[in-house]
Amino acid sequence: MQLRDTPGGYGWISIGLHWITALGIFALLFAGSSIGDETASPALRLHTTIALCLYAVFWWRIAWRIRQGHPTFAGPTRISHRLAVLVHYALIGAVAVMLVSGPLMAWSGDRPLMLFSWEIPSPIPVNAKAFGMLRSIHAWTAAFIGLCVTVHICGVLKHMIVDRDDVFDRIMVPAAQAGAPRRQSDR
Repeated sequence: MQLRDTPGGYGWISIGLHWITALGIFALLFAGSSIGDETASPALRLHTTIALCLYAVFWWRIAWRIRQGHPTFAGPTRISHRLAVLVHYALIGAVAVMLVSGPLMAWSGDRPLMLFSWEIPSPIPVNAKAFGMLRSIHAWTAAFIGLCVTVHICGVLKHMIVDRDDVFDRIMVPAAQAGAPRRQSDR
């Protein structure tokens, strides 16, 4: 079982972290866009519960990708690979901003973090100015994530429909171990 990335592709850890993070981000964007101004809305509780449940996974995803880097791309268009890497790192950076700004925003606004029916009270003093700034950062970063996800999906569709290469397959099936020949079904 290929757990770690190889120079030619992703391993199971990267694949699992990618898809868990992708599903989590979609859920968070959906729940976050439904919050409104209510401080105790069901959408806010859902948003913070999802975020807190996946908090460690998101940080693991960030650390793992920075440590592993990206597999090389042997295709004819290295510029698209560089753009893909840029979009990936932009997404990773934006997720890190969200992981920091979300809790700080809530706490500076004297709002507890809600995890199911539990509430985690603020350990910091109320600061309306910081709350407003962090809320803006959180909202703009969410919009940026939405843009990056759209660009990422467009790139995936380009590889699937236009290029008809195996780039999409690389995030679905682990790469063969270094030096091991790939089975015909893995190509």
